[in-house]
Amino acid sequence: MKIWTTAIADKKVGEKVKEKGICQRPNCPYCFNKPGVVLQVSHFWGRNRSSTRFCLDNLDCFCRGTHFIWEGEKQGAYRDYMIKKLGEKGYKKLEKLYYTIISRREAIIKLMKELE
Repeated sequence: MKIWTTAIADKKVGEKVKEKGICQRPNCPYCFNKPGVVLQVSHFWGRNRSSTRFCLDNLDCFCRGTHFIWEGEKQGAYRDYMIKKLGEKGYKKLEKLYYTIISRREAIIKLMKELE
């Protein structure tokens, strides 16, 4: 099995996250959750950690407006959204995963298996 590069893994996971085709913020005041809006992949826990970079629970599909605003709301509205999305237990599990050290290679292999 040939291991993807980081760029390919980012592209593949981005495609997966954008599959729904609309902004995932409920009742989004920027795009009104209409199809056809330019979408961006948002990482709740930053892209710098391999442990959560490709983790689907850590990724959301937002319009530009929400993505821009919620980047500064990771202890506010975005955090509240994540707790509602994952539940308190799921949120804590994701937070713990963020502090887990794994190599980029391991993270990409895990993603490749998930997307098979």
